[in-house]
Amino acid sequence: LIALRAAGFSFKEIVRPLLCCAIILSVILVIMGNWLTPRSYKQFLNRRNEARSKITKVNLEPKTFLNLGEWDLYLEDLDTKTNVAHMIHLIKKADSGALSTKVNAATGKVILTDTAIGLQLKDGQMQRLDEKDQSSIIAANFDDYTMSISLLKAHTRRLRVGEMSTTKLLRRLRAMPLDEETANEYKTSISMRNVLALSPIILLFVSCPIGFSLGKRTNKGWGMLFSVIIIFSFYLLMTLGLSLGKKYALVAYPGPWLPIFVGLGAAYYLWKKRLNI
Repeated sequence: LIALRAAGFSFKEIVRPLLCCAIILSVILVIMGNWLTPRSYKQFLNRRNEARSKITKVNLEPKTFLNLGEWDLYLEDLDTKTNVAHMIHLIKKADSGALSTKVNAATGKVILTDTAIGLQLKDGQMQRLDEKDQSSIIAANFDDYTMSISLLKAHTRRLRVGEMSTTKLLRRLRAMPLDEETANEYKTSISMRNVLALSPIILLFVSCPIGFSLGKRTNKGWGMLFSVIIIFSFYLLMTLGLSLGKKYALVAYPGPWLPIFVGLGAAYYLWKKRLNI
């Protein structure tokens, strides 16, 4: 503002385009903060979860025990051209670490894909512990047996507030019985998204009367100082309101709006003082 005033622009010539830009920016931030950003964040977390749950490096090496999550695979030898292996051993352990299932086969085909390992076993035997009587073993011989071992570990994750759109948060607040802490987090998150979206307009209304009250020859360093103070005060008040909203259900919605209320009051006082002058 100081630089524009020094260049000879009038009050209306400066404020009008700045206000238009602030309104456009706020509309964009409302759309992004409430819908687009949560959706993108959710997609990112889903991709990261898939990457973490997938066994990315699988080398079928003969005479080596290969860990495949629940199963351990051993191949005596393997023809990489035909995928035919001999003396195939599969071991599955229970959660306690004890042997749960064992599969042995004289020959078979081993087919590796991005998401699973397919096994076409011939002439073998399966042994597993009886679920009812852990001291008993159930055994069966087979001529042909086909099985698949997934390379994706079963993993469920809890949805984060940041990956849910405002519409979804409101639906959850209405439909689901939530504890007070979770409900407060949802409400403060909804408010904070819109507070951040309105920040350009509020900061403009507070900054304009201060910028125009300074002389044209005022050092630009003062303008930078006032800018830092205004922005710091805005985020300090927002943090205070956010903390109060998460702690007390009564102010969960209005708490994060504290910098907006204070900003409107400060802007009203500064503009009134300037117009009176």
